[in-house]
Order: sequence, then C-alpha cells, then structure tokens
Amino acid sequence: MEKINKVLYVAYNDLSLPNGPGVNEYEFLNALALRFGPKLTALLIEPINQIKLHDRSNYQFLPRASLPAPFNHLFNQFSIFWSVFSVLRHSSVDLVIFRITFMPWFLFILHKLFRFKYVIKTAGLGAENLKSIGGWRKFVASVLGVLDRFFTRYALNNAVAVDACTSQLVMGIMRKYDVPAHKIIKVENATNTDKFRPQLAVDARCQIGLANFSKLVGYVGGSPSLRGAKELILVLPELLEVYPGLGVLIVGYDRGLADLEKNVIEAGLDKHIIFTGSVPYSEVPKYISSLDVGVAFDDWEKLKITGNSNQKIRQYISSGKPVVASPGGNEFLENNGLGNLVDHTNNSAVAENLLYWLNLSEVEVKKHSHLAREYAENHLSVDGALERRLVFWNKNLECL
Repeated sequence: MEKINKVLYVAYNDLSLPNGPGVNEYEFLNALALRFGPKLTALLIEPINQIKLHDRSNYQFLPRASLPAPFNHLFNQFSIFWSVFSVLRHSSVDLVIFRITFMPWFLFILHKLFRFKYVIKTAGLGAENLKSIGGWRKFVASVLGVLDRFFTRYALNNAVAVDACTSQLVMGIMRKYDVPAHKIIKVENATNTDKFRPQLAVDARCQIGLANFSKLVGYVGGSPSLRGAKELILVLPELLEVYPGLGVLIVGYDRGLADLEKNVIEAGLDKHIIFTGSVPYSEVPKYISSLDVGVAFDDWEKLKITGNSNQKIRQYISSGKPVVASPGGNEFLENNGLGNLVDHTNNSAVAENLLYWLNLSEVEVKKHSHLAREYAENHLSVDGALERRLVFWNKNLECL
C-alpha cells in the first residue's frame, strides 16, 4: 500500500544550469510534479536562467546571494533551513526529499526539531577534494572534513531511504558512512525520453547551420576538454582520411578548451571543428540529434571510485545515437548493442570504434536508432527512475 501522499522537495542545486546536477534535478522535479500534482511543495534556489517548470503554484524560490563561494554556500543553507522550518511548522507532509550538499548541518537541526520522515536522492561521497588541500589551509580543511562527515553520516543514517547512481557509490557510502544495506539502493541517472527523441542527423544539422558536414561526431555536455573533446581532436586527422567532409562538434565549456582551440588552429583543423560553448538545456536535443556518433570519456581513477552513470550517454541513446565511451559502469552499452567501450588514451582504438559506427549503412543506422530508442524507453526514462524510487521508499516506510 502506498504511504506517500503529500511531498516536500528541497533542491540545493540551481535547476536552470545545463550541468549534470542541474539537469538531473530539473527533470526529477518535473516528473515528481506530474506524479503528485498539487500535493507537491518545492523549495528551490532562485535560478540564474529562465526555466520551464510543470507547475509553479506550490513552488517557493529562495533568494540567491552574490557572495564568495564559502559564504554563498552558507547563505543558501540558511535559506533552506528557514524555509523547511516554516513548512514543517505550519503543515504536515508524508515525506521530504533532499539532495544534500557539503556539510548538511541544516538537516541535522531540522530532524532534531521535527523528527520528520525524509529520503536522500543521488547521494555522493562528500568532500573528497578536501584531502588535496595543503599549506596552512590543511587544518581548516581537516576540521571541515570532520564536520562534513559527521553531518552527512547523520543525514544518511536517519533517512528512510537513500539512493546513489552507481554501484561504486552505493558501496562507498555504505563503507564511509556506515549506512545499512536495507536503506540504500542504486538508481542510475535517467533522461527525459520525451525531450530526447530520434531525428535524422542530416535534418538536425540543417537546423543548426552545420549542413556542410557529411558526417559529424562529437561531445555534448559539461567539462568537454576532460570528457571527449581532446580525444576527438587527436583522432580527427585519421577520420578525415576516410571521410574528408567530416566535422567534430564540441558543445559545452570549461577552461581547458582555450588551449584545445589554439591547438586546433595551429594544426589547421579549425574548418572541421565547431566549438559552440555552453548552450541552454532546451537547445541540447537538436545538437545531439545532429551527431552520427556521440562520445563520453572519463578519468580512470575517478571511474574506480565513483563509477559512471553519465547523463550524456543516456541522452545520446534516447536520441537513437551510437556511443563510444569509457568502461567503468557503461558495460550495458556493449551488452545491448548500443555502443562500444574503449581506452580513451588509445587514439587508434578511439578512431577505430568511431569509424565502425560511421560506416553503418542508412538501413543499419535506422535499425540502431530503433534499438536505442526502445532501450531508452524501457530502461532510461526519468519516470521509470522515479517509480523505482517510490517503490523503495514505500517499502522502507512500511518497515518503520
């Protein structure tokens, strides 16, 4: 029997940003709104950019501060604390949904005051980057690390349920924070299968002004210089030997792109490479649709610790595109004929795998698009991920 009727959702992330957390929470909130309607209340940090939300009637937007990073973080936590305090003081909810951030002291105090039921979605391993801080700041970082571990452990262990997006994160959270196995589940990142739909690459390229390219490979997402742009540039000469009219599309921005753009010009490859910079999330589907093959690579050391539940890969698949990616959580690509896994430091292997998909006939492209789309609808949708969470949450509520 379903016990969840009235829900409060609290988001620390800016849902208007076209990055992983922003897109993840934006799509989750819209799926939640469709499921619960007026029985959902949402507390959101005021977005920087305009976003289209399913229903704003029960949404409260919290003020955003323009302060240095540590103080901005603290201000946002105070805003969340007082807003949740007000809601819990004046109304009752069956469940509060959090995606927690660094040192969630506000959740510790709120739970001590109200003893409400809550869940934590898309949990991580906390402030691992504090370990790399040196010099006089090392002492401050160590104190903050202890506080973060204390508040995060409390938040996770007192939750009705917790989910993380990879098996590595699930096991890491259980070890680091002593979270019992019955409280945590893996729920992989999902995508909006209504927004990301198959379209002929040739038609999509006409829409974005890239009709001059006969073939197009690329990366669409955050941190492009670390996740595929560099590798695509390195293998471009080899791809051009087979497809002289081929182009490389890089959508997204990070500081590392400046050096890559300089290298492209020096190598005389700038006519074949398009850098768009960051684009609004609403524009992302047409850029993905313009590709013949999408790539998504990641750092080996990171993959060992956190695994991989790359949102871009799921968007590529939902759009019917083949994927060339790093292993470490992406084995389902090869197991289901959706793409290939490759050591991204091996240029020859990257080029070989890209050419495999570029060489598909029109009939084979359509067949693959249908296969990928069917898989996305059955396994990668935001609605499906929400349903898995609801089943788990209700199961744990019944055991209280």
